[in-house]
Amino acid sequence: MTHVKFSLALICFLLLVFVHCGCVENESETPVVMTFGELIDDYKSTYNWESSYRIENLTSLKDGDLFILRDQIYNLTYRADENATYIEFNSSTGLDNFFPIQGNITDSFRIGDIVEIRLHVIKVIFSTLDTTDRLVTIERETFKEYWDASNNTSIPVPPQYITHYIPPES
Repeated sequence: MTHVKFSLALICFLLLVFVHCGCVENESETPVVMTFGELIDDYKSTYNWESSYRIENLTSLKDGDLFILRDQIYNLTYRADENATYIEFNSSTGLDNFFPIQGNITDSFRIGDIVEIRLHVIKVIFSTLDTTDRLVTIERETFKEYWDASNNTSIPVPPQYITHYIPPES
């Protein structure tokens, strides 16, 4: 009987350690929700010219966070040459900031729709040439669904990550 109690205690201890260390995902963690305008304001960039190192971080998010962009569509334009739909949101009109979604989604989404885009925050570090052909290292927080790790560049988000927002019933 003592071995059974010891085994159960050991299993409980190990489960507690795994959960505490983050080895088991916490599905009930509340995602951070922002409008596109709030997301733009949340980005902070610093550049050290001497070391050629640029840091672009989100102040309210960190690597591994689930993020939901929730906003109302102000305008959307499909560009066939890029096979992407560019969305302008109510929270950032006139700023020439558009959010790209892969493919033509204009049959499913319209001006005035409130949408949610579910994304996962990642930290990437890569080197690239700036406009003066100087090698710069960039440390950036971005989104897994918006990033092409092979080419170190942003890409349009696949359409399965955008949905119509349905407010909870009160």
